[in-house]
Amino acid sequence: MPPAVSATLTQGHAISATLKEQLQQLMDNISHLDSALHMGFASDLMASAVLTELSHTQ
Repeated sequence: MPPAVSATLTQGHAISATLKEQLQQLMDNISHLDSALHMGFASDLMASAVLTELSHTQ
């Protein structure tokens, strides 16, 4: 295999590995964001329930 082709393949593999790593980080971030949104939604529901309960007791 000519050296130029070999070098290009090596670069391609390095770029591919970097992209895979970045994609994994992005997916991890999305997962954390999803969890945070669910927690925020749950706390909104709880706050709403507490406010509803308070308004009934007055």
